[in-house]
Amino acid sequence: MKTSRLTIACVLVLCLSFSSLLFAQEKQTEEEKKAYEMYKKAKMYIYQKDWGQAVEVLRKFAEAEAYRKSKYVDDSLYWLSYSLNRLSKSLGHVEQQLELRKQAIE
Repeated sequence: MKTSRLTIACVLVLCLSFSSLLFAQEKQTEEEKKAYEMYKKAKMYIYQKDWGQAVEVLRKFAEAEAYRKSKYVDDSLYWLSYSLNRLSKSLGHVEQQLELRKQAIE
């Protein structure tokens, strides 16, 4: 009798723990969906070679508090640097080119 109560109690604790994990995972999944949509938008601009728009979207992504733990953060920083470098090549003024390349390195 004692073992069956103990078993039931353990099963209930496991069920409650599992349900709280699922709830946390759903919340994280929603944030990841938003992060992915923004990342995908930036990649679209990169494929179109619209470096200015790509830089704008990727900077917003990097500055957004909600995306700091996203799995796309590292990729977005790489593409931000890449886009800054490509944008600098399209500029005619040498000082502007150097400033954007400095930002890309940072």
